[in-house]
Amino acid sequence: MIGQVRSRYRPTLAVAAGREGEQTPPLLGGRHTVEGVATAWLCENFSCEAPTTDPAELGSMLDR
Repeated sequence: MIGQVRSRYRPTLAVAAGREGEQTPPLLGGRHTVEGVATAWLCENFSCEAPTTDPAELGSMLDR
């Protein structure tokens, strides 16, 4: 997932990451993995899209 983020120039993008079950940043509050795999949420203007576990889908979301 992080590879998709790093492969694009998005100077205003903020990334918050953590392992489920550990203390995580407040930005991740209430967000959990889907089926136990790395999960990404793309949020903008106080609204988040549905989470994805597919790196290619995350890349498409970032390209919009």
